Amino acid sequence: MRNSPSIINLPLPKKPLISMVFFKTHHGFKHFTEQSLFQCANQTRQRMMKLLIICLFFISSTNSLEGSFTMNPEVPTGIWLILDEETGETRSEVEFYKKGNRLFARILNVKEGHENARCKNCPGELNGARLKGMNLIWDLQWDGSRWSGGSIIDVDDAKVYNCRINSFDQNTVEIRGYIGRPIFGRTVQWIRKQE
Repeated sequence: MRNSPSIINLPLPKKPLISMVFFKTHHGFKHFTEQSLFQCANQTRQRMMKLLIICLFFISSTNSLEGSFTMNPEVPTGIWLILDEETGETRSEVEFYKKGNRLFARILNVKEGHENARCKNCPGELNGARLKGMNLIWDLQWDGSRWSGGSIIDVDDAKVYNCRINSFDQNTVEIRGYIGRPIFGRTVQWIRKQE
């Protein structure tokens, strides 16, 4: 008589089997267990928290820096004297004024005896313009810390240079004229006219 096959009862696992998840990568399929997925998610969460902290720190630093910049910039008001570098005599009187969000400086008065002096060989529409009333500086814009990005004309050599205001206070204003970058230029100082 043939032996009948015996039935073997395998014990069921007490813990559920760990499921496997497969992801397609450029090297083929890669499997992850639930445990490894949990670790991966935990690491990702930690990285995101670090990134969030860095971003918040950067935003707070930027806001504190903005306090050093002003959105309503001061303008060097009043009348300023341009002095002859050799003799110290007043060559002209200049006044700053705003037009829109740009800053200009025009010549109010010139040295006595030169009231009818004109800008000789100056570029464009400035050529032949009367110095008295002419813009000496134009199109300066506030960049958050200073007036810059404008132009200035040197009436002696009839050339136009890039221009910015380095600084000013109650008594002086420092104007930087340059070609290309501010390092390639010259700074002149104007003195406030005492009333």
